[in-house]
Amino acid sequence: MSMPDPLLGVDLLMLMGSREEVERGDHSQTLASLNTLLREDNCRRFRQRVMFGISGYDDPRELFEIPEVRRWVIGLDAEWPYWFFFLWPGQRSTLPLIAFCLCPFTVLPKGGKLIEPEALAAFQTRAFIAMNGISEWLQDSDEVNVEMSDRITALFQAGRAGSGGEA
Repeated sequence: MSMPDPLLGVDLLMLMGSREEVERGDHSQTLASLNTLLREDNCRRFRQRVMFGISGYDDPRELFEIPEVRRWVIGLDAEWPYWFFFLWPGQRSTLPLIAFCLCPFTVLPKGGKLIEPEALAAFQTRAFIAMNGISEWLQDSDEVNVEMSDRITALFQAGRAGSGGEA
C-alpha cells in the first residue's frame, strides 16, 4: 500500500531553513527539501507556489541584515538557484528576502533599503536563466514562461523586492 502524498491539495508550500542550519553553515536539510521540488511532477505543481523562510530568529533586524543569514543564503543559492521558478511572486512574496540576502543594499536616509542595481541585475539574470532551464526541460510554452517572467518583473518593478524601489 502506498503512502498518500502529503502535499496533495496544497495551494502554497512553505519551506523553512533553520537558525541551527544557518549557524552550522549547513545546507543539507534545506537542500534536501528544495531538491524534492525538482521532480517533474513537483515542478509543475509548485511552479511559483512556494514561500521560503528561515525560522528561529527573534531579532529586531530583518533576516537579510544578519550577516550569517546572508552568507548561508549565498551558499544555498550557489547550489539551488531556482528561486524565480518556484517562489511565489505575489503579495507577501519571499523573493525580496532572497534578493536582499544575495545583493548588496544601501539603507536610505529616510528609511527603507535599496538593492544596488548592478547586483540586482546580476541576480535576476542568474535566476531567470535557472527558471528558463526548468521551463525548457518541462517543455513549457513561451506563453507560460512569459507569464511567469511578467509576474516576477512586476514584483521587482513595484519596488517590493528592492528593484529601483525600497524594502
